[in-house]
Amino acid sequence: MTTNKELESELAQARKDIATLASLAGEKARARTNGIAEGLEVALNDLSKEARSAFEHARSEGAAARGAVEGQIKENPLLATGIAFGAGILVAALLGRR
Repeated sequence: MTTNKELESELAQARKDIATLASLAGEKARARTNGIAEGLEVALNDLSKEARSAFEHARSEGAAARGAVEGQIKENPLLATGIAFGAGILVAALLGRR
């Protein structure tokens, strides 16, 4: 038969083994979490670069369109005034229906 001292010794060893396993599991989880975090950081940086690039492209296209519109207004000021007046009447009519 097993004595109380032997059972206590085995129980103490089992507790140590459980603590070691818990520590190893924690380290493994931290390592995996760090790997995921690094991957997310890289993806976020790539997405940020793409967003900046798209913003700069949109800004340059907007500036080009603005320049073209300003050129047309300078070439045809009466036509531009008439178009603005007509757009104002259209907006007023649409808002007046509510």
